[in-house]
Amino acid sequence: MSPPPRFSLVIPARNEEEYLPRLLDTVDVARSNYRMGPEAVEVIVADNVSTDRTAEIALNRRARVVQVEKRLIAAVRNAGTGAARGEVLAFLDADSQMHPDTFNAIE
Repeated sequence: MSPPPRFSLVIPARNEEEYLPRLLDTVDVARSNYRMGPEAVEVIVADNVSTDRTAEIALNRRARVVQVEKRLIAAVRNAGTGAARGEVLAFLDADSQMHPDTFNAIE
């Protein structure tokens, strides 16, 4: 069994198919640059009853998807947190981008 990840990145999302691919591209770069390796970062998309392809995009990009019915941002973040296995929690909105050295800088 593989060790737990160092980071759990939680992305709350509702109908973010337009922005999510761009964010995940930047997350992939940051994971690749992380000195402990990309497998040390898990990506969780907390999908808040999206009616678009948000969950499909996340799954195709190998993110874990947690479905959240309650329409309250705190509930969405908490659901993502509940699924997290990493030592360090990080949160990023789907319409954001991640700096390539984020995980190294936090470390």
